[in-house]
Amino acid sequence: MSFPDTLREAIARRLPNPERRHEFTFILNWDPCSFPRLRGYGQGHERSLGEFTTITGEETAAIVMTAERYLKSQWPVFGPALLEFMKQVVSVEPQRRNPVRWSTGNTGIVGYKHEGDFHVEVIGTPGDIMRVGEPLVWLAAAFRSTPPGFNVMTVTPVFSDRGFLERAFRPLPALDCAIGFGIKPVDQANHPDAAWWHRLFPDTVVVKGYPVRRRIHSVLRTGLEIDLLTMINQLGINSTTMRNNRIFIEGTTAQTLVASHVHYADNDYPDDDNFVVWCLCTMEDGTQVPVNDTRIPVSPYRISFDIVKNRATRHIIEQHLELKPIAN
Repeated sequence: MSFPDTLREAIARRLPNPERRHEFTFILNWDPCSFPRLRGYGQGHERSLGEFTTITGEETAAIVMTAERYLKSQWPVFGPALLEFMKQVVSVEPQRRNPVRWSTGNTGIVGYKHEGDFHVEVIGTPGDIMRVGEPLVWLAAAFRSTPPGFNVMTVTPVFSDRGFLERAFRPLPALDCAIGFGIKPVDQANHPDAAWWHRLFPDTVVVKGYPVRRRIHSVLRTGLEIDLLTMINQLGINSTTMRNNRIFIEGTTAQTLVASHVHYADNDYPDDDNFVVWCLCTMEDGTQVPVNDTRIPVSPYRISFDIVKNRATRHIIEQHLELKPIAN
């Protein structure tokens, strides 16, 4: 069960009347204001939070999106609202006596730092509380920096030992919910097939327990889903060429992306999407990959620039090939 499902079930069990308004406080073991400083953001850094690259999924299969895109894709209304709320939190570093107040529709949100935790009070129906809590906890997991000595770590939200606590003498029925985060370094030796993308995104976290878009086709069970623009920005780009039914994107870092396969949605997979599957190729000696290298996978289909550039197409970097130079 995903963490959002667990959260919804726990809230529904404790707040059974869906029409009644409550005061619900999420107590998060997290300092949102330290994250931008550790990432080296300067003055006005809160405006850049939505552009931060996040990774959600598992150690071997995950999706890369900016925070803004992931929030909008999963929670179209409350996701963007929570991002704006967090921008205000980061800009003023609120304490209990001077909290940040925010509202969206009929839902009120109050946030402040207190005794090492970050408190977010939500006033609304159980449904409103769920819709705020899901993106809020994801933000608390994603907006973190890896400690010194870590390369990639996973962050998994969990209910802490304090659990749920009722508060008396409040105008509305009040409940506190304490949430902690399990942090674990990723041992690349245990995930050799994914070590390449761990190196591609160093000093980052993988948020576990949250949904990613389904990959129905069996060939796409592993790898990194990433939008084309982020992919190009991460590698840099020198040139794009078509050769032998393959598209080559040559990066500025001597890394080459090769469109090795295309999977078209069809009647066998009615809920599926169009995928372009990429292979990340590098040369062992650090030189550029020759476009005529016969060791690079060849697509059985013609892969056109049109499907690659189509905004609805999904992109998966499925594997990494490190090639030895061919002796003359």
